[in-house]
Amino acid sequence: MKYSDELELLKQLNVLKDNKEYSKIIDEIAENEDMVTKKYYDIATIKIDSLIHLEKYIDALLIIIDELKMPYIPKEFESFLTENKRYIDSLIKANNRRVITPDILDNIDKMDDKSLNYLIEKINEFNLKGYENKFQIIFDNKDISDLTKTLLIAMLQDHQIDHNYKVVKNDVEIRFNPSKLGDYRKDESFIYIQKEFRSMYDIAINVNEGAMRLSLEYLLSLYPLVVDKNMLDNIICASLVLYHNMLLIPLENEKYSKIYELCISDVDTIIHKMNKLI
Repeated sequence: MKYSDELELLKQLNVLKDNKEYSKIIDEIAENEDMVTKKYYDIATIKIDSLIHLEKYIDALLIIIDELKMPYIPKEFESFLTENKRYIDSLIKANNRRVITPDILDNIDKMDDKSLNYLIEKINEFNLKGYENKFQIIFDNKDISDLTKTLLIAMLQDHQIDHNYKVVKNDVEIRFNPSKLGDYRKDESFIYIQKEFRSMYDIAINVNEGAMRLSLEYLLSLYPLVVDKNMLDNIICASLVLYHNMLLIPLENEKYSKIYELCISDVDTIIHKMNKLI
């Protein structure tokens, strides 16, 4: 039904809401959305709330993600969005079967970084063939973290997806085919970092373990970029400097103290990027 103005529409929507006619609300908004201006946030709130009541969680989540990207959002509306995003994300994290269905793949390229992180383990259970192009859209999205992109690459690799992709890591464009990638866990770069840390007897155990985890996580975020030994040493050095600075203790390891002196600019650049992983 077409309404003469948005106030009349809003009044009817509230009546339908009181009667819990959520499907009717969605239909009425769809038919009259083009005239909504001043009451946009009121009507958007009712729409999202109705989708959640109808258990159309992914539809609601996509609207929330889009709204949160806007340069200006009224504080009350923003609180409503973040609260409901937390609720839907909690359902995803709990692997709620009302949310995690195969058709979630239809909108995988519209998810934000946090939602994707929750979803990776769940969508790994589905057949990904036919959705190859969706993942290229994600790899092109600068708002998705490098680490999330790596986890998606590993998932595509596990599924032996035979498709050519490109992704930018560390300002380098990498072209790859998941079905032809080796297992990153057996990559020499990961093995080198673990061996280096295990050989450091002059570093406190808690610092050693924390810095090793951070180095491996940073290296993982660069995958499938090929990293040379000099850069690996800079990565290890950056994690050690970062941990020692956090604990307000000097770095006394001779090898990595020297590397920091010689490559301070490169190491500090990595430290800046590592801070985003903590």
